Amino acid sequence: MSYEVRKTIRGRDYRYLVESYRDPETGKVRNTWRYLGKAGGEVLPRRRLRAAATRANLTAALGRLLGRTPWAEITVRAIAAEARVAPATFYRHFASRDKVLQAYDKDANDQLQRSLTQLHAIASDADQERARLRAWLFAWMSGAAVMGRDRGAQHGRMFERYLELLWVHGYTTIVARDRPGLATALSLILDAQLRKEQRTELASTIERLIFG
Repeated sequence: MSYEVRKTIRGRDYRYLVESYRDPETGKVRNTWRYLGKAGGEVLPRRRLRAAATRANLTAALGRLLGRTPWAEITVRAIAAEARVAPATFYRHFASRDKVLQAYDKDANDQLQRSLTQLHAIASDADQERARLRAWLFAWMSGAAVMGRDRGAQHGRMFERYLELLWVHGYTTIVARDRPGLATALSLILDAQLRKEQRTELASTIERLIFG
């Protein structure tokens, strides 16, 4: 199911397409949001709205497949089946499986960018921040993005800033010379496809490494 939502941010109206789907692992209903542009006097035509919803459905289907199947084994037919549409519908929106991967890559990295920005809002005490980082790491590794090299470097710099903020708050003893290497490692970890028990163990390891 998809529907359009308008949000007012700092006095300006913006449009978003919300796509609801049921998570196959948890059975819970989840929503994905796609930015459509500034809200004007006209409503997005139904045809364009349906097309955007179908594209979002296909990219979300690819994301679920990547969580359990190597990319080399994923076919257009498999993506279409996961999205519950015909292969012909897939080709009306994407020229190839590489194109839908690019769309998924962009969506996932945009999501990570927003999430990293939120990560910079440091908690008021170290225990709360430890719990917040652990939950953030586990949540993100549960739906790891496929990242390009340039974006990986950008994410590394944002992690480095996060480590600097922790040091300023007195939550970590990691000094400036050690932050770039650790930040790079964290950005690479986000690109890994891991089992649930591996994500739990890795999140605990990172938490202990940063906070001691």
